[in-house]
Amino acid sequence: SVAVDWRQRAATYSVMIDKAARTAAVHPALVRAVIAVESAFDPKAVSPAGAQGLMQLLPSTARRYGVGNPFDPEQNLSGGSKYLSYLLKRYNNNLELVLAAYNAGEDAVDRAGRRIPPFRETREYVPAVLKMYKQFLARPT
Repeated sequence: SVAVDWRQRAATYSVMIDKAARTAAVHPALVRAVIAVESAFDPKAVSPAGAQGLMQLLPSTARRYGVGNPFDPEQNLSGGSKYLSYLLKRYNNNLELVLAAYNAGEDAVDRAGRRIPPFRETREYVPAVLKMYKQFLARPT
């Protein structure tokens, strides 16, 4: 089944995820939740918008965090975790805004008055990641 597949893939990256999260001072459950929703733990994933790898980094975000190869799981996890850490500081640990910015961009969140922007994708993305986050907090892979 699909769920078993991604759980197996999740286990493959577990040590790397923990290390990247610890280095960036982000809870590993949050990193896992973002990955689950973004790529279902597929390091080769590419979105229609051009986001790449486990944490679906846009090329500009990858560059910003020194990721030379977004398809390299270690680099992708490092860059994505650092970006989450930055967003957590920027939005005072407000997870809804952090995830909205991760999905739609900081500009979109700021233009919306530091609220979740009115994009359907973002409005579905935020609760989906929060749901996974609660699951990973309860039972890490």
